[in-house]
Amino acid sequence: MKKPCGTNRGALVNGLKNVGAKDWWKSPTPIAWCDGTFNIVWGCAKVSEGCKNCYAYEYSKKLGFGSKRPSLWGETKSTKVGKGYNVEMGHRVFGGDYWNKLLKWNQMAHKKNSIVMVFTSSMADNFENHPITSRELEKLWSYIRKTPNIHYQILTKRAERIRECLPEDWYDYRNGYPNVWLGVSVESNEVAYRFNDHLADIPAVVRFVSYEPAIGPLTDIRWEQLDWLIVGGESGPKRRPFKHDWARYVHQQCRAHGVGFFYKQDTAFRSSSNPYLDGKKYYEFPSPRA
Repeated sequence: MKKPCGTNRGALVNGLKNVGAKDWWKSPTPIAWCDGTFNIVWGCAKVSEGCKNCYAYEYSKKLGFGSKRPSLWGETKSTKVGKGYNVEMGHRVFGGDYWNKLLKWNQMAHKKNSIVMVFTSSMADNFENHPITSRELEKLWSYIRKTPNIHYQILTKRAERIRECLPEDWYDYRNGYPNVWLGVSVESNEVAYRFNDHLADIPAVVRFVSYEPAIGPLTDIRWEQLDWLIVGGESGPKRRPFKHDWARYVHQQCRAHGVGFFYKQDTAFRSSSNPYLDGKKYYEFPSPRA
């Protein structure tokens, strides 16, 4: 097994200066806290209140993947072949051309002496207990090991599966793979255990929480183990209420504990339409551990 290489410090510093605003980057995304997205599959199952108005589910319906075609949202026996993808057991999977984008992105970033921040997966959960997702996740680890200039932000709601889904050599490193940031979605105190009981004690160069969609207060977090917090109200036509006091509280805690604070948005119809808290923009990124 090829060992992952670390990123040189200059490339890391350069890449974190302009996340989402690299003039040479050709794969933009509306997600403000990354440069681009990469999906090992399309498809997932809802697990908590934060999933209620899932944007990925709604987006997939707009593209025509609903009752008239194989479902992409649950374990089924349906299969389908499309242009550049297949559907296996209800999940959309992609071919070699799609996966090789990672090699091209890494080469591009290396030439610029930079890194790119890539969120995976925006249309799925990498740690879902689904045979197709698990198979494609193994493929992702192999690409991660040979693309050190891509820093992968892996975010999950299935925190209890993180340890069993990590590659065998993860613990060969003091802080896990040098180019993987591990995060959990925590929409309220009700699911704070995702970080407190699981991710907080797993080694990683960056441990982060996505407090989005924020649908309740978040006070019960092991702040001393946290590196980065993303805050956002819910977007879309069915968005639920969001209180600025929730964001103000976590901002104060981030300041007190040296945690990077990223305020993505108020609740709004469109994502990232109002990225200001009390008139200020907070697009902060942590410095990954060596």
